[in-house]
Amino acid sequence: MAWQYAAIVRVNENNSASITHESKDPNFSNYRLVRPSKDPNPPRINFDFVGIKKGWSIPVNKPYWAFTDVDEARLEKVEKEISTRASPGNPKGHTYSIEGKSRRILFESPDLLTLIDDAGKEGWEITGGIGIGSGTGERKYRMMRRTI
Repeated sequence: MAWQYAAIVRVNENNSASITHESKDPNFSNYRLVRPSKDPNPPRINFDFVGIKKGWSIPVNKPYWAFTDVDEARLEKVEKEISTRASPGNPKGHTYSIEGKSRRILFESPDLLTLIDDAGKEGWEITGGIGIGSGTGERKYRMMRRTI
């Protein structure tokens, strides 16, 4: 018997007690059950500003499956800054690409118990938690698994 594992990730770190018509879509998700996809590494933006600078940037140093809304916004901000300089119309031929931005979102829900219930209907069960091992303020992820 083989197991497949996934992590429950809290997407909205602010965890606001109320949502107004001006804030988010009322169908937003607070929680996701996710797995890494093709590339388990943190998203990396590669750039080549011809004749100026060539390199890469990792704005958020954690795997894409673990991203929150705040992490997503930080990555998008840096990607936008780089893409503006590397725009296709730039006569110098500057380019950029992004890699490592892959994950499989299996389930999403604004409510944790609903997420667990929906996943359970497809054979997923709660197992335990994993920590990043950074000590103080360590982020832990609740894990689910199913047989494959």
